[in-house]
Amino acid sequence: MRTLPALAVAAMIAPGVALADPAAFRPYAEGLVGGLSIQRDAQTPLGTDADRGGSGFLGGARVGGGGRPMPTSGLWIGAEIEGWAADGRSNSRLPGGACADCLRIDGALGAFGRVGWQLPGGGMMHGRVGWQGLATDRTQGGRNDSGWQGALALGAGAEIPLSQRAYVRLDGTWSRAGSADLETWQGTAAVGWRF
Repeated sequence: MRTLPALAVAAMIAPGVALADPAAFRPYAEGLVGGLSIQRDAQTPLGTDADRGGSGFLGGARVGGGGRPMPTSGLWIGAEIEGWAADGRSNSRLPGGACADCLRIDGALGAFGRVGWQLPGGGMMHGRVGWQGLATDRTQGGRNDSGWQGALALGAGAEIPLSQRAYVRLDGTWSRAGSADLETWQGTAAVGWRF
């Protein structure tokens, strides 16, 4: 007769055990490459404001972790940090070639929350939101200013499994640094490994 209450207690705590299962959380690491598109307000050679575009390449790494809080659902929740180096440039030049308003993005560090939905076969679609610090170097009117620009960042992407642990990931991320009137679009392809 004592086995019935014991089974009832086990049935009540089993969902909690499943939620706390360390296997539900899996860390991952990725190497990434991609392209960078820049849009910003800049000074023309005549001193008026104009939209200026630019582009460049980027490469870096991303680490994070996540899992399914409800094993019977496809919902996946995680967090990640990333860093990349870039050669993104957006230039406005004077007739002689001197820089009227030139901006270079040398790289970024970012932290993101990530929510996804796992698909049959092991793939996943996801969205992410976070913050990026963009390392910039700007020359304007003969004055050079370098530093970090904080930017809100939003993105979406997909994972395609290669094996039980390896996968390919494609992402598109938009960021805006309001203080610098600076927008970027980042397209990346990554190869990742779940531990």
